[in-house]
Amino acid sequence: MSDELLEKTCLWLQGKAFYAVIWTGLASNFKDKTSKDFGVNTAIDYLESLDGEGEKKAREYIAKAPESIQTPIRMNARRLLNWQV
Repeated sequence: MSDELLEKTCLWLQGKAFYAVIWTGLASNFKDKTSKDFGVNTAIDYLESLDGEGEKKAREYIAKAPESIQTPIRMNARRLLNWQV
């Protein structure tokens, strides 16, 4: 983890009711899977393209994220795709 990311993570942690943050640092495979750069809009487009079991798993993944974890993708999935969690 870079010093910059560590600092941002520590700032984010302040005021939260957490004792620790776990950072996996995994590389994204989004471009490999979609041939598009990762971003909020492309992620929402990808979620919108899912059906069947893929959509079910994506909805479940977003729904299981703690309420305290708000991301632009999660907020837009709710707003644009009407994925209520």
